[in-house]
Amino acid sequence: MTIVRQQDYTFAEFGAEMDISDQQVATLPVASDRQEAFKDIIYANVQQNFDTASTASGEAWAPHAPATVARHGPHPLLILSGAMKQAATESGAAGNYEEVDDRTLVVGLDMSHVNGFDYASAQQFGTSTIPSREFFALSDWAIESISRVAADYFIHEVIG
Repeated sequence: MTIVRQQDYTFAEFGAEMDISDQQVATLPVASDRQEAFKDIIYANVQQNFDTASTASGEAWAPHAPATVARHGPHPLLILSGAMKQAATESGAAGNYEEVDDRTLVVGLDMSHVNGFDYASAQQFGTSTIPSREFFALSDWAIESISRVAADYFIHEVIG
C-alpha cells in the first residue's frame, strides 16, 4: 500500500490516510521480517565487545582476579572455553537464546547448563565475588543501525 493514493487531499482525507498508515505500521511483522538483519547487528556488536574486552560504551572490563589466573592460567577475559562467547555471538550455538514473533525479537544466552551456574548472568551483572563485565549490550551505533533497518522496512512497506 502506498500513502499517496490521489493527487489532492482535503485535511480530513489526509488525516484518514495517515490513520490507515498508522494502523498498517502497527501491524507489520517487522521483527520476524527483518530478524536476520537485526541479529547480524546484535551479534556483530557483542563480538566487538569481546574483541575489545570492553562494554558497548568502551569501558574496559575488570581484569581477572589473581585466584582466577592461578586456577585457570592466563586467558582472554570471558573466554576460557569459548562457549559463552559463541553463545553470545552465534545464532543456534549451545546456550544461545532467540525468540521471535511479528513485533518482538529477544536475543540472549543462558549458560545455566554450566555446572548449574548461570555464568553469563554472573559476568554480565556481577556478583558479590565477580565484577560486572557487561558483554551483552549494544553500542549507540548498533541501536542506530537497528533503527535504520526498521525505518527502511516501514518506509518500503508503507510508502512503497
